[in-house]
Amino acid sequence: MSNAAVRTLLVGFDDTQRKALSKTLRTSGLQVAYKKSPKEAESLCREAALILMAVPDGPKATAKMAEELRRFCGFRDVPILAMGDRSAQESLKAAVGSGATDQTTLPLEPAELAAKIRDLLEPAGGGKSPDVNLVNPFVGATVDVFKVMVGFEPVRRDVFLKKDYKMFGDVSGIMGLSGNAFGSVIVSMTENLARTTVARMTHVDEKDISSEDIRDGIGELVNIISGSAKAKLAETEYAFQISLPTVITGYGHEISHKKDTPCVGVVFQTGEEEFAVLVSLAPVDNG
Repeated sequence: MSNAAVRTLLVGFDDTQRKALSKTLRTSGLQVAYKKSPKEAESLCREAALILMAVPDGPKATAKMAEELRRFCGFRDVPILAMGDRSAQESLKAAVGSGATDQTTLPLEPAELAAKIRDLLEPAGGGKSPDVNLVNPFVGATVDVFKVMVGFEPVRRDVFLKKDYKMFGDVSGIMGLSGNAFGSVIVSMTENLARTTVARMTHVDEKDISSEDIRDGIGELVNIISGSAKAKLAETEYAFQISLPTVITGYGHEISHKKDTPCVGVVFQTGEEEFAVLVSLAPVDNG
């Protein structure tokens, strides 16, 4: 099976569980791949639409497994469902606290599993289609700002509709938007890339960049990107105003978006690193 064919990835299940889950998933029209451990699954994680993981013995091992799988997914919004029996409640909680999207107790009836999967794959915002006229200016602004301010030319690698509020970077800069269009834009990246980005923006050696410098620099980055997009839309029906930026740090943080509004995630690559820009923006209904 090629990587591109993987839709559901099972990790860590015994043969009996794997066969039962595979049968249910294939009945639902999903393609299935199986790997024994996160390391074996690494090359498939970014191509999966969904990952089901069996919790190992103990919360500590489970947390490590969930974190590894999430890291292997990069900035792609791949739901991870942790599954274990009734004796594994603490491990299931540890999985969700370390990267899994949700958890459920086995055994699970086929209809219950199918319903759980539908919920996990449902995009935030009720599945509404995004307005590309609102998203594209931020994509263009991101490329332009990185080229001019950072000296990198990021390459777009993926576009998706966000399914939940979890961020997959260590540092996220947030800009609130209001006016004829209302919502937010987020730039999220690893701490390593954030440090490099701020160092290049400020012409300071990376070793001299502090945590406070990173917060200030990423806040300024999202501010400049939003300002550039604002200028592009100033004379259109989508004109908006920007607020002061906010920066959140720490892996696994969550950022909510405007209710009933799709959130578009765009993954960029620069060198060996990736980052994501998330746009949750919709025209104001004045009717």
